[in-house]
Amino acid sequence: MKRLALIILMSIPLWANAQIIYNQEFNDETGWGVLTEPSSYDYFYIKNFGGALGKVFYVNDTNGEEGVWRSSVIDISSYSEVAISIGLLGVYYTDPNTDYIRSYYVLNSSDTVLFDEQVGQTDLQYNSAASAIVSGSTLQIMIAVNDESTGVGGPFNFARSFGFDKITVSPITYLYSRNSGNWNNGNTWSYESHSGVSCGCTPDEDTHVFVGGNDIVNLNTNATSAGVTIENTGRINYTANAQLNIVRSGVLEIEFGAELNKNGKNGSSLRFSDYSYHVEIDGALSVGTITVDAADLTIEGTGTLTTNGNFTFNNLSSNNILFASAGVAIGGELIFSSSSSDVDFNINTQLAISNRLRLDAEDVVIYNSGLLQSINNGIYVSGSGNSITNASTFNFSTLNLNNQDFALNNLDEISQTGNFSNMGGAVSLINGDGAAWSYGGASTPSQFDLSATGNTFTYNGTDQSVFTPANGSYENLTIQNTGTKTLLAPLDINGNFNINGTTNLDVSANNYSINLGGNWTVSSVLDRFIERSGSITFDGTADQTIIVAKGNETFYDLVVNKASGRLLLDGATTNLIIGNSLSLENGELNSNGRDITLNNGSHSALSRTNGYIKSESTIFPYSPFNWVVGSGTGNFVFPFGKSDSEYIPFSFNISVPGAVDTQVSVATYGTGSDNNPYPNGVSNLNSSDGVNNSSNVADRFWQIDVASSGATPTADIVFTATAGEVGSLSGLKAQRYNDSGGYWDQPLGGQSNPTPYSVMVPNVTHFSPWTLVDSNSPLPVELVYFNAELERGGVNIEWKTASEINNDKFIVEKTIDFKNYVEVGIEKGNGTSEQEHNYRIVDSKPFTGESFYRLKQVDFDGTITIYKPVRVKNLNSFDELRVFPNPNDGDSFTIEMPANNRGEEVKIQIFTLAGKLVEGRSLVSNSDELIQYTIDFKDTLSQGVYMIKVGSYAMQKMVVH
Repeated sequence: MKRLALIILMSIPLWANAQIIYNQEFNDETGWGVLTEPSSYDYFYIKNFGGALGKVFYVNDTNGEEGVWRSSVIDISSYSEVAISIGLLGVYYTDPNTDYIRSYYVLNSSDTVLFDEQVGQTDLQYNSAASAIVSGSTLQIMIAVNDESTGVGGPFNFARSFGFDKITVSPITYLYSRNSGNWNNGNTWSYESHSGVSCGCTPDEDTHVFVGGNDIVNLNTNATSAGVTIENTGRINYTANAQLNIVRSGVLEIEFGAELNKNGKNGSSLRFSDYSYHVEIDGALSVGTITVDAADLTIEGTGTLTTNGNFTFNNLSSNNILFASAGVAIGGELIFSSSSSDVDFNINTQLAISNRLRLDAEDVVIYNSGLLQSINNGIYVSGSGNSITNASTFNFSTLNLNNQDFALNNLDEISQTGNFSNMGGAVSLINGDGAAWSYGGASTPSQFDLSATGNTFTYNGTDQSVFTPANGSYENLTIQNTGTKTLLAPLDINGNFNINGTTNLDVSANNYSINLGGNWTVSSVLDRFIERSGSITFDGTADQTIIVAKGNETFYDLVVNKASGRLLLDGATTNLIIGNSLSLENGELNSNGRDITLNNGSHSALSRTNGYIKSESTIFPYSPFNWVVGSGTGNFVFPFGKSDSEYIPFSFNISVPGAVDTQVSVATYGTGSDNNPYPNGVSNLNSSDGVNNSSNVADRFWQIDVASSGATPTADIVFTATAGEVGSLSGLKAQRYNDSGGYWDQPLGGQSNPTPYSVMVPNVTHFSPWTLVDSNSPLPVELVYFNAELERGGVNIEWKTASEINNDKFIVEKTIDFKNYVEVGIEKGNGTSEQEHNYRIVDSKPFTGESFYRLKQVDFDGTITIYKPVRVKNLNSFDELRVFPNPNDGDSFTIEMPANNRGEEVKIQIFTLAGKLVEGRSLVSNSDELIQYTIDFKDTLSQGVYMIKVGSYAMQKMVVH
């Protein structure tokens, strides 16, 4: 009966005291305007519905065609503004998908403007909100109706139909503040201007007031106006807990610099009733409470709106609300009352609610594209079918649904600090594509759908349980803040996983597993993952990275199962520790310059189906795989590979165990054809004559290190290279670099080739860099040392070899110009030997001055290897011997030297560098001072270098051009 009473009220004039410009109540046959009727209809209108409803324009069953009523053209040119009012009626069980009644106006014969509509409903609807205030020269009103429903329905058996009645157009009078004063004082207002004479009147429902001229109007009583404009030089202050009512679809406009101020009156209020309202705030509006009753409302502008108390929407049905002001702050609650339904609420601004957002209505649709903050008490829902879509930023604490149906769809960013509660209804919580939801509560709602591409869910509280969402998995998951996040079930993450701050992730005492399709990132420098005995599986199809700021990440069981892409350690920070087992089912585990450590001494702790570890770092220590084998025995396989098709395992088969803490570390990397870069401490792969031997060396090195507090193990080791790295090498052998001696050891005996690209070396006890060589050209053995030192009686020459291959002999030579060499002596070699050997030769006739000695090694096949020469400087009593001219033409030369003992004979000899005597002379000195002696040659000396020997030791070089 309540709704029926509303219809009866339609017979009462909407504004009884207003001047009427145009009025149509459909009470007689005249003034009906123009009809465009459907070609086929049940009946388009009746003028007497009967009973208490009186005479209305009534529409039913237009058979899918739109019927249109048009008023006559109304002259409004003499009015500043006019108000249009229309009563609309909808009856039971019209179809919301096809049926409607719409009201339009046409100004100045121009565009048609829709200002209200009512769509089909399943209940009786009466909407008196069809109102607009307009200005112009001419006005025409249009009503368009489509009704495809037939028959009768509802508890009163009404026809399924629409109706409209009481169309009025009335003038709106402008009132201007003329001085500061009270709202209800007639001396405050003028019809003319801010400087006009007093009208002796006060604002009412037919007036639009303008406050300006530096006037302050005191709102000292309840007031009503069809429009309020506060100009930039004006202000309205509440001086009582009064209510300002904006009616008849009037505007509220607060210009920049202007204010509507509650002035400390927290009981002040602002009310919008029926119709559609536009509020433009470029200044500041503050009031105790705001109530919107059965009205559409748009709030826009660059200013601010603040309430001390509640902002309430009552009696809404199919209404539209828009908040687009620069900032709205509600000190109490934002309430959609239980008398409302089917409301669209759009937020394009910053809306802050100090208490809570309360949805007592049904089917309220909230769309946020601004900043929505429900600060203290969160969101309270007691009506069914409500929904919130967030397309920007939405911050709130708790969400209490009182077991109602509800949907929250996040398209951008939500920050929720509190819990969900009473989730017994049909609840949908969706984190959309690329959206982020930060959750700080302790409850574990299962209604989340987190399947959208690129969305991120963040646990941002203290101690929280990680629940399983409705879709079964997370896209991207972040845990942060403090406390411990504990798994309630196995965890499936399709995208990235992050641990930030000082929080921990605990797989819980149930040791739940985690499947991850993206990156694993821990930004804390502390241990934040509590792995217990849980299993981590990386199964994404793109590259995945483990990034841990603290340097080490520990997993208990690690599974790599990647159909494509790689699992990489972050090359700057992250080492990987595996407590129990490593399973390489598919794909590449790339150590990327970092360490991987397996702390289980069972050789079965590492299993492989098709996966592999890629070491391949060329920077020392070469990204090793460390296996704590302890005192275990058996075959420990290091599953290295370069690609899916290039598997190059390294086998360490322990026959004699080491100490209980033994760790075997192995790294390997491939090189170019020149084998660069060499392992740490290795300078080259040259033969002893300086010839590069890279052509006989496989393009791969292995770095093997064993750490132990006691005995080291003995193992048979197997090296495997790729076919491309071995190339045409035959009979492969493995060679170890002796880093303590600084040379390559001879290949150990007993080696074999399990495959053409692998070498097995038995009983290995010493480790360091290794490589593979052609058995016909193993890496040469470098000298341990080669020295030449001047001693009394000559030059002592010594050298030592660590081992020899096919060594026939050594030849020692000397030179002063690196062109001409004189043989000093020959020593027999030791053939092929893996033992050290010492050699010594004495040169009893060294050159005077600076000379150089070199060592030549000759194989049985005549191959000669020449080692780097060493320098000797021979100084004696003939240091001041001088030969000139030098160089000369070979005809003569002069010797100048200090005087010798008087009467002693001195021999002078000239030799070629090959040792052939060219000339010999003797002289006897009778002088105690400097001696000069000239030698003339009978035959001119040939071009070349000659040695001039004076006495037993003194020698000088002479060059003949």
